[in-house]
Amino acid sequence: MWQTVQQWWLRREGESQASRMSSGSGYGSGKSSSGQRRLSWVAIVVAVVVVWLGQQFQVSNFIDDLELKTYDLRVFWQRGKMARKPSAEVVLIPFDDTTLSLFEDEYGTWPWNRQVSADMMTWLSNTGAKAVVFDVMYTHPRRGSDKAGDAALIKAFQTHANVYVGMNADNHGPELEALGKGTSSKHFEHYGEQLGLKIEESPAWDGFWKENALLSLNNVRFLLPGLMSVGDRVGLLNHYRDRDGVSRSNPLLVRVNWHTAQGQKKSTVYPYLGFKVWLDLMFPKDKYPSGPPPLVLTRGGQIQVGPYRVPLQNDGRFLIGWYNRNVDQELAARELKHIQYQLARLSKDASHNKERLFLENQQSQLYGVALEKFTPKSYMEVPAWKVLQAIHLGKPATLEASAAPQKQGAHLGAETLLLAKRSNRLTPLDAIRLKAFFKDKIVFVGATAVATYDIKTTPISPTLPGMVLQATLFDNLWQAAHPNNGQKQSISPFVQRASGSTNLLLTLILSVVCVLCIAYTPSVWLGIAGTLVIGVFYVALAFGLFVGANQWVNIAAPLCTAGTVVLMTYVLRYLSRTADLEVTYQLATTDAMTGLKNHRYFQEHLARMLDQSKRSGQPVALLMVDIDYFKKFNDTYGHQAGDRVLKAVSQKLEHTVRKSDLVARYGGEEMAVVLADTDAEAAFQTAQKIVAAVAAEPYGIAEGTFKHVTISVGVSVCPDHALEPADLIAVADVGLYAAKEGGRNRVGLSPDHWPDWQTV
Repeated sequence: MWQTVQQWWLRREGESQASRMSSGSGYGSGKSSSGQRRLSWVAIVVAVVVVWLGQQFQVSNFIDDLELKTYDLRVFWQRGKMARKPSAEVVLIPFDDTTLSLFEDEYGTWPWNRQVSADMMTWLSNTGAKAVVFDVMYTHPRRGSDKAGDAALIKAFQTHANVYVGMNADNHGPELEALGKGTSSKHFEHYGEQLGLKIEESPAWDGFWKENALLSLNNVRFLLPGLMSVGDRVGLLNHYRDRDGVSRSNPLLVRVNWHTAQGQKKSTVYPYLGFKVWLDLMFPKDKYPSGPPPLVLTRGGQIQVGPYRVPLQNDGRFLIGWYNRNVDQELAARELKHIQYQLARLSKDASHNKERLFLENQQSQLYGVALEKFTPKSYMEVPAWKVLQAIHLGKPATLEASAAPQKQGAHLGAETLLLAKRSNRLTPLDAIRLKAFFKDKIVFVGATAVATYDIKTTPISPTLPGMVLQATLFDNLWQAAHPNNGQKQSISPFVQRASGSTNLLLTLILSVVCVLCIAYTPSVWLGIAGTLVIGVFYVALAFGLFVGANQWVNIAAPLCTAGTVVLMTYVLRYLSRTADLEVTYQLATTDAMTGLKNHRYFQEHLARMLDQSKRSGQPVALLMVDIDYFKKFNDTYGHQAGDRVLKAVSQKLEHTVRKSDLVARYGGEEMAVVLADTDAEAAFQTAQKIVAAVAAEPYGIAEGTFKHVTISVGVSVCPDHALEPADLIAVADVGLYAAKEGGRNRVGLSPDHWPDWQTV
């Protein structure tokens, strides 16, 4: 690549200049390439430093983390636009802080006796709910626990076929086995097959588990044996977090590896609890007696079950789509509108004061809900304390019989009950309305109190209960299978991340567009402004794709790559321009024939050296050199032979003096040598050395023809002979004339400055 850059650089100098530089004369093959070599070395050093810094500071991990944060911003923007609404069928029953406080005297501290859960299972199942999902772990009995409560829980779970519970899997099997507390193989052999999902036997699944090692676990924390006996209604509760601790996706299934008593290695695929509920509701047993169809892994990284396809990320997890519209907020706004209408109809008559005060009190209570700007609650929530009170209030037969007359206004009454009522007491009529409200609902039951520590950090909230995450995953699948479920389906039902090839293509396109913008923009500032506009447009496009189509395309990597490309482009442009200036300066100060510095550079250099000598007191010597009988040599052997001799003598001078000294072509066959920190005696000795070196060997003037050449040299020294450049040159010219008059091939000094050590 750098050779290409260098060739482009040379072409910019023009064909004539390139030919001069590539020819064997003087400057061409040596100093002409110094700027190019410097540019190449700088580029190599920068590349090495960038790679080293990337390894030291884990730049790829930084970009990945930055991409996750851009995803969170898009989720926040999407929720602000209210592009996605939760299903009205999904209802949450949280064991919140209020519930735990109200029932602490009756049930004790959390977790309560399992009789409470058994009562809730029975009551909720009898309401006609489609599914009742307990996001709670009912593990083996604790020491001192009530066995009757465990038995009641098992009986309720086995009796009601629409109730689901969860369990957990991990990789702590070997450690627990070593302590004698691990899950033995007999548990897997007894329950493993009936708990597992049916997976199509194909090599694709083998590769899936191999590529997604985090989804293969070795230990299951089993529940009460009575619950495990109905294994087709048990799902996993495992939540997964990204490297920054935020839960953005979750697996739909996990493979648990285990061994039989004979040592045979086996594995069972367990479903995530929300995924399990969705499968059973989409493929009910009355239509599918043998259970849902086998899960097929497609080439596009999707799980296909029957006619439905669920996309997965590259890590095998399902990307959760979040909802913004708060159902409580909507219902509160509707209730407010109704109350305001009633208040407007009331007259100012004193007989209506009591009713008006009641409505105004209700209105003030609802304002806190209806005008709240943001709340992480997406679903209708019925606190568990209301359900527990309704269970006790609904036991008398007279209340059950009175439910029929309330059916017409049951739904509106439930809204008023759930939103407006602020007391912690329910009436029997409230219990009847609440029971009617749960009909045909999909109910998730779980703990949301901070004391239960079932809190997750998600893009929409730093303290989102796991039950809400569970319900959201289910709702994503549910809405995808029911596109006309009470709301218009205008965008993709799933949030999907673009493939690696798509992101790479976008990165290349963005980088190329930015480079073209720089290439066709004459001003640096206009180029930077143009690239910024392109970057902003790309970010807006990425946000638009996410909000409008639920498509997640990378932002961090394309912007970082494009920014690096833009920066390197400007760096290379600067280096190239600097190299161009260097080449131009070299051409302007170098004699094309000999490769020595020209007359102009000599005059500037001599002036600088004399100024430095005046400040420091160090002497500076000047040698004026002339080739003897050069005109006669040209007339005899031709100008080409003279050019060869002129080049040869120039090279001999450069090789004889120090590298810190300057050898320049003064004009014609004359050359000048500037010797730094050299007094008169040392300058005279150096001049004699030069004369001897030039005369020592013959020079080739033609094929097979060699001739000896001699030179005459004049010497002057600052400050001994002169202080100004013109005066110093004049003194050296007098010495040169003296050398020629004295017979040539020698060093001459001005008679006015003849030193004591010099003899005639």
